[in-house]
Amino acid sequence: MTRRPHKIHTLAFKSEVALEAIKGEKILSELVQQFEVHTNQIKLWRDQVTILFVEAFSRPSLNFKKNLSASRYR
Repeated sequence: MTRRPHKIHTLAFKSEVALEAIKGEKILSELVQQFEVHTNQIKLWRDQVTILFVEAFSRPSLNFKKNLSASRYR
């Protein structure tokens, strides 16, 4: 039995898959067929994004607030 080489997915692809999984409009098996990625991989990316969302909103950075307010007046 020969092993297939690992696919290297782009960050854009990973984020698209993760966001689709978070939306919940399709069940996991539909996402597997659509993106041709294993179920466990989709769950991992979804969980990673969820953790990052929680971290992003739990401790706002002063630099982020400064950059946000500065970009409003450009």
